Amino acid sequence: MTLRPMIAFSGNCRQAMEFYRECFGGTLDVQGLSDDVKSQLPENMRDIVLRAKLTTSFFTLLASDLGQTTAPGRIALVLESGDREIRKRVFRKLSGTETADPEPGETAATIDPFGVEWLFNF
Repeated sequence: MTLRPMIAFSGNCRQAMEFYRECFGGTLDVQGLSDDVKSQLPENMRDIVLRAKLTTSFFTLLASDLGQTTAPGRIALVLESGDREIRKRVFRKLSGTETADPEPGETAATIDPFGVEWLFNF
């Protein structure tokens, strides 16, 4: 059994997933709307992402612009890696600071530019 988290965004899924690809590496596959469907929608809805999939060497992350607009439950994504330098590099990218250096044994949290909370065990 494999758990693959899926994040629902409100119109900025493509930008968020491109940001995550910069942080984690991997391959990003983005599925938008067909031209037929786009022509029937208002201008502000034509670029929505139906499904995005980021596949890295250690996880798969799914996302979409189609989801709840209110969050009945809040989640945080926990990133674990045996390599402290990888954790530090990714934490710095997600948090937008190049100076973050959590101590070994510390749990660090950050909220990325798209409002997603990430937890790291250093």
